[in-house]
Amino acid sequence: MGEYSKILDMFNIQRCKCIECGNDIEYYDTKAKIKKNGELKIYGKSWKSTKTVNNVTYHLVVCQNCLLNRFEIKNLSRVFNLCNAPTIYAFNIDEESAQAWRKENISITRKNLINKYGEFEGNKRWEDYVDKQKITKSWEYMVEKYGEEKARQINKSKAITLENFQRKYGNNIGKEKYLLAVQHINQGVSNKSQQIFRALDKYIAKKYTTLYASKNTEYTVICGNKYYKLDYYIPELKIAVEYNGSIFHADNRIYSTNDKPNPWSDKTAAEIWEYDKQRIADIESQGISVFIIWEYDFSENFDYKSFILNKLKINL
Repeated sequence: MGEYSKILDMFNIQRCKCIECGNDIEYYDTKAKIKKNGELKIYGKSWKSTKTVNNVTYHLVVCQNCLLNRFEIKNLSRVFNLCNAPTIYAFNIDEESAQAWRKENISITRKNLINKYGEFEGNKRWEDYVDKQKITKSWEYMVEKYGEEKARQINKSKAITLENFQRKYGNNIGKEKYLLAVQHINQGVSNKSQQIFRALDKYIAKKYTTLYASKNTEYTVICGNKYYKLDYYIPELKIAVEYNGSIFHADNRIYSTNDKPNPWSDKTAAEIWEYDKQRIADIESQGISVFIIWEYDFSENFDYKSFILNKLKINL
C-alpha cells in the first residue's frame, strides 16, 4: 500500500475507490499532507476531483494505472482539460452530458474567442489563456520539449528565490519584490498557536503592534538567501514568539536523536533540532529576540501575564 493510502487510513478517511481495480484513486500529483493546524489536506487528483457537465457533477472514479491501461496518454497533467474519451471514462460521464459538453466547448483559439466574445474581449481572453498556459506547463511537458537538464535550469530560473528576483530587478528592488512574494506564501498554522497568540494580544496589543496569521499576517524575515515566517511578532520591540508543536519540532523531552516523530517527514529528531537551531540563529542575527512556547508546556492554565512580564520582559 502506498504512503498516500496509509495516511488516509491513519485518519480513517472514507473515500471512493477505483471502479476498475478497487484501489485508491491516485495519480502522479496525488498527495496527502498534514497542515500545522492538524488538518489533513488532499492535493492533486483524487476521489474528490470533480467535473460539472450539463449541470451534473461527476467525481473522478478511475485511478491512473487503469486510465493508462486503456488509453495512450503523453501528458497526464493536461488530460482532463478537454471533453475527450479519457475524461469521459475517468469521470464516468454519461453520453448525453458528454454531447452537451462538446457543443459548449469549442477549441480555444484566438479566432474562436473573438467570434464568441467580440474583438476586444476575445483578444483579452486569448492573452489570459496564453499567460496561464505558460505558468502551468507540467514537468513532463518541459522534459519532453527541452530535455531534463534544460527543464531543470528553466524551473530553477523561475523559482521564488532572492537570487532570481535580484537578477531580474536589481539588488534593492529585487529584495523588495522578493519579500512581497514570500509574504503571500501560506505555510499553514495550528489552531492552538492562534489561540495562544489571541490570548497574548489581550495584553500586548493594547500597547504594541502585533503580527500573526489569523490577525493580519505573519512577519517575514529575510536571512541571506533564506526567509522565515515568524509565528507572532512585535515590531517595536523586535520580539518573536514561536509555538513549537511536539511532533513537528521533535521535543527532546519526548523524542530521542534517531526518532522520526513526524509521520509526514523522513527527518530524524536530530535533523529537526539542527534545522530549528539554525533557524533561530538566523532570525536572531537580524536583531530579533526569539522566545518559544512548547506544546508540552502549554495548558488551559497557562499564565500569559507571567510569561509576558518575566519571560518577554515587557512592561504592561
